[in-house]
Order: sequence, then structure tokens, then C-alpha cells
Amino acid sequence: MGLADRLETANTLVRKGPRCYVGAAELMMNDEDLKAFRVAMSDSSYSAAAIVTALRDEGFGVKDCSVRRHRRGLCACGDVA
Repeated sequence: MGLADRLETANTLVRKGPRCYVGAAELMMNDEDLKAFRVAMSDSSYSAAAIVTALRDEGFGVKDCSVRRHRRGLCACGDVA
């Protein structure tokens, strides 16, 4: 297996560990907020900064980098919202 093959499969590896801050925030959201959050996360017209501002205003301590990583499925959650 060459480097190209390893990089191609790198994002499909099972990640172990606790949920990231964004994933933890999802667990605390009510159904209506969770639905709106997932729409925003899947819509590239919502910037990570805008999502973070909304989350912080609701009391969730997350950062832009956490939202970007979660969006790409690169966090411990291993899935994209």
C-alpha cells in the first residue's frame, strides 16, 4: 500500500475516544434545535464562525476549529452532522 492509498482511506478509519465538543453539544439539544443545527452544518452558506456564534449565544462552549473538524468528519465523533 502506497501513501496515496493510505491517504485515500485515512478519513474512513474508525475513530475512538470521547465525542468532540460539537458532538457533545448535539446531545444536549432539543429536537427542534438539533434539526436546525444539522441543517446549518450541512449548508456551506453557514460559516463555522456563524454557527459558533449561535452555539455560544446558547451557552455551548465550542470553537470554530471544532465546528470545521466536525463538519468534515475529522473529529472523534467520526461523522458529519
